[in-house]
Amino acid sequence: MEPFFSLDGMELQQITNVQQQQQQQDIQLKQLEQQLNERDQQLQQQVDVKLQNVAQQQDGKLLEIMRQFTRQQDEKMRQFTQQQDEKMQDFTRQQDEKMRKFMVQQDEKMQDFARQLLDEKMRQFMQQAEVIRENQVARSYNVFAIDADHTLEPLLVESVQAQHALGTAPSAVPVNFPATVDAMSKLTNHDLDQLQDFYNTKFSGKSIKTRRCRFAVYIGATGVIRQAGFYMAE
Repeated sequence: MEPFFSLDGMELQQITNVQQQQQQQDIQLKQLEQQLNERDQQLQQQVDVKLQNVAQQQDGKLLEIMRQFTRQQDEKMRQFTQQQDEKMQDFTRQQDEKMRKFMVQQDEKMQDFARQLLDEKMRQFMQQAEVIRENQVARSYNVFAIDADHTLEPLLVESVQAQHALGTAPSAVPVNFPATVDAMSKLTNHDLDQLQDFYNTKFSGKSIKTRRCRFAVYIGATGVIRQAGFYMAE
């Protein structure tokens, strides 16, 4: 039985050629596919590299921005600190100047007070010296008062701690300053209390005679102490 159909040699050759061409096309397709894959990989690698570069650039830019921001903040802080330091220095200088002026004013006030005090002390000293001189003249006069009718020269206040002003005369108060030796010999304890308060000195003693003697010595009338008549009145 013969085959349903049969191929001659030419047809077989054509079929073979077609098959070979198909194989070649398949090979070319595979090669092309491989090339495309390789190309895709290369493109992907290039894209990845570019993305990495862009990322690095962005990171670099971001880092630079952060650095610039940090530098700006540091500069602002430095300027702020400098301004605060300058303000503090100005404030300190102002306070120092105020303190210096205050100290100068206090020194001037103290100097004025010291001058016034010194002037007052000097005036008081000169006045006291003048009073003591006048009292010394009065004591020099009283030393010769011996007889009962001899007059006595009154002394002025010569103590700055006395109740009355320096240089005050007994007649200005008044206080019972004896005008004569006889009046002095009759001074009472009350009289002597007033006189010692007036002169800011003590005419103390256990007896009235002793107190009178102390008063006589104080006013310079020492000549009467030996006179018997001086002790007659009690």
